[in-house]
Amino acid sequence: MTGSAATGERLARAALRELGVQWPTALRSDVPSTLGWALLCATTTPRRTHALRTLQRNLCRREADALILRYKLGLTARQAGYAMGMTPAAFELLRSNALRKAAGLARETHMPGSSAIHLRRCAPEHFMPHGRQDSSE
Repeated sequence: MTGSAATGERLARAALRELGVQWPTALRSDVPSTLGWALLCATTTPRRTHALRTLQRNLCRREADALILRYKLGLTARQAGYAMGMTPAAFELLRSNALRKAAGLARETHMPGSSAIHLRRCAPEHFMPHGRQDSSE
């Protein structure tokens, strides 16, 4: 998300420290991981790559999050849905809509690919880590 593994690790540790402070609140929620994801997003937002900032400006926050969780972090639909507090089916619908919108965005802006997210054609294989299949499990 930041374009740097070291920066990403440092920010993830900061988000985890904050989650520790807010852990009682997280435990009272239906899905504690949702607070963890929200804290990670808030922590990394100022350091995100240009491509991710463009996605966030042009998609709704949850759509951009769905693409990040699935294609950059490699989570399954079940894992990503859980992190976002939704069912795998709802996550897949959100992901599909986001991918379609991102494809239109890439065509409109002629955005080049980046090391964070490749948007050139926005086909699923351009978002996925090398060697991964696009399955929800």
